[in-house]
Amino acid sequence: MALLELENVDAFYGRVQALHGVSMKVEEGEIVALLGSNGAGKSTTLKTISGLLRPQRGSVTLGGKSIGGLPAHAVARLGVGHVPEGRRIFKSLTVLENLKMGAYPCSPAQRASAFKENLDYVFDLFPRLKERRNQRGGTLSGGEQQMLAIGRALMMNPRILLLDEPSMGLAPLLVDQILDCIVELNQKKGLTILLVEQNANQALRIASRGYILQVGSIVLEGTAHELRSDENVRKTYLGEE
Repeated sequence: MALLELENVDAFYGRVQALHGVSMKVEEGEIVALLGSNGAGKSTTLKTISGLLRPQRGSVTLGGKSIGGLPAHAVARLGVGHVPEGRRIFKSLTVLENLKMGAYPCSPAQRASAFKENLDYVFDLFPRLKERRNQRGGTLSGGEQQMLAIGRALMMNPRILLLDEPSMGLAPLLVDQILDCIVELNQKKGLTILLVEQNANQALRIASRGYILQVGSIVLEGTAHELRSDENVRKTYLGEE
């Protein structure tokens, strides 16, 4: 059984249909890339999974349990961590306060028992955050804010991490650092990851499988190797002739 599965999901913004019969699955322990151009529906797919957008048709299941239509806080409590596009940290709060907010979906007992362990893990993964623990989020660099957004999601011990454009706006060196951290989370912590990324080359370098969205529909799926070898993918998404 897949950890996360979408079957024939339709989603709308008002009367405008954004997703058309989207079906995909993420097995436990995988990194799966969701690729596509701007406006293809990648962020909408993540919002539909995490409860920020209600699917009008189809099903979304986590570990076999239906989560489609649940409010976002209930989905988070079931173990879906969402790092949104643009980071969306609390800029007026300190780094430590942002991380405490990440633990909020946990029950009081869980917060008390696991908070220090999770905090230590985040600080080990991102030492820069430990150095700036009392600094306001809005004063951090773009790369540091991305680290904080990921760290905040990790504070709830997610079963699956949804990452929306983690490399956006970052210098190449920081992009490599963030992607290396994603690989570490997957390989050392065993975290399942659904990665939305416009940089298809980078995404397929670390993912095991991928899906390609066009105008709200899945048009291609396969292993990372299969997608990298596909002539249309190479021309359209990898920038190769």
